[in-house]
Amino acid sequence: MSVALVDFAFDQLTLNIKAGTTVSWINRDPAPHTITFDDGSFDSGTLAQGQTATFTFDKAGEFAYYCLFHGGPGGVGMAAKMIVTPEAASSRQ
Repeated sequence: MSVALVDFAFDQLTLNIKAGTTVSWINRDPAPHTITFDDGSFDSGTLAQGQTATFTFDKAGEFAYYCLFHGGPGGVGMAAKMIVTPEAASSRQ
């Protein structure tokens, strides 16, 4: 699963994924960006054009994030969120 950072925005504002999914963000802008979670649990550091950051969502929940340079927590400016649903239970007998 991937999200592009382009034109000072995330190309997918809300993404629904299953727990265990790894998401990659790639900066397609000439300006630097970050992926910074509202709750402070992850920060990619500064991504230059063409650089990528990845994160594996291990648990269910809503994870809001933003660019430290062009957005803010709570959905301000360059911001988006992941909605993570529980991984399908395997059928064990």
